[in-house]
Amino acid sequence: MTELVSPENVPEAVAPVTAVAGGTPGPQRRLPMPTFARLLLRNPKSAVGIGLIGLIVLMTILAPLLTHDKPTEANALPGLPPSWDYPFGTTDQGYNVYTQVLYGGRISLLVAASAAIIALAISITLGLLAAYRGGVVDDLINLLTNIFLVIPVLPLLIVISSFLTQTGPVTMALIIGLTSWAIETRILRGQAMSLRNQDFILAAKVAGEPTRRIVFGELMPNMLSRIAAGFAFVFVQAVFFEAALEFLGFGDANKVSWGTILFWATNNSTLLQGEWWHFVFPGCAISLTILAIIFINYGIDELSNPRFGRVRHGVLRHDRVGTRAGGAGARDRGAVDRDRRPRRRLPAGARRRTCRRSRLAIHRRGRNARPRRRERLRQEHRCPGDPSRPAAARRDHRRTDRLRRD
Repeated sequence: MTELVSPENVPEAVAPVTAVAGGTPGPQRRLPMPTFARLLLRNPKSAVGIGLIGLIVLMTILAPLLTHDKPTEANALPGLPPSWDYPFGTTDQGYNVYTQVLYGGRISLLVAASAAIIALAISITLGLLAAYRGGVVDDLINLLTNIFLVIPVLPLLIVISSFLTQTGPVTMALIIGLTSWAIETRILRGQAMSLRNQDFILAAKVAGEPTRRIVFGELMPNMLSRIAAGFAFVFVQAVFFEAALEFLGFGDANKVSWGTILFWATNNSTLLQGEWWHFVFPGCAISLTILAIIFINYGIDELSNPRFGRVRHGVLRHDRVGTRAGGAGARDRGAVDRDRRPRRRLPAGARRRTCRRSRLAIHRRGRNARPRRRERLRQEHRCPGDPSRPAAARRDHRRTDRLRRD
């Protein structure tokens, strides 16, 4: 016999059915991607740069998983060329170059990023403050900026490093960041000068907002694209300066970085011995990093620079503003689309003949229109021989007619 379901067991019996019959759970909502990141990924140049720098950073982070050797342990025969076991070969002391390049990227990228942050913080503070305050503050900041612009950065870094007793990664980041801010300060000051008289800045002044709030809360958010491009520029400079200083021997030779790998390659005379892999692979790592940042900078420039006009990737085009279906806006869009069509390129002789005909036609129109214009002006400003008008008025009118006749 079948058992009757007791009232106490009804919730337990019905609950699973309700859970199944309630429908499948809805799709999980993904976190929205920021607009600037979506635009950069749609731009081909910045997408290539982001992918390349992301791959380099990921390989440096996952270095313990990609290689089992230590960068400071000599576990192989010296001077081995690239092979399956040692993709980048070995040094004269038996170090694995592949391992050193992976681990060395950590210090090089970290020093460059830290120096870029320090330099950009100084540039933002001084540039925006000089543009907003003006007067004596602007003059003093301009004087200091001009001094740093006149002095070459790399010789200045060499002189400073030669006087330091300890030059580790932290010291290297500090001296690079404290000497690489002048160019961006001048650029940010110039852009902030064009924004300080805008309505939202004047409204903030009238409302009694403090200087710190206006500079960092009103001016800086309207210059984020320029700040991002400045960070990319300073980062490229920092990568180059860090590698150059360590290559010249002003860094810590016991730390493994891309610059110290080149330093030991020079000391071991690898070029004379034909061991090209000791300096080619760290040089390629530096070049690819700089190339990736340059591609990102190009993408930022295309998305934010008004000189480029209409941007193809995700940005509202100027010819679409204020237009819907039909109307003059649609006709304007049609004209713009027709202008974008590829035009047939004429031979050189045909282009010369076409240009000559156009010039002759313009000349004929101007030559024929000049007498008609003179006749029209004479008719409009002809002074009738009215005896009631004084002679001075007639002379003034004739003088005006002679002036306008030419």
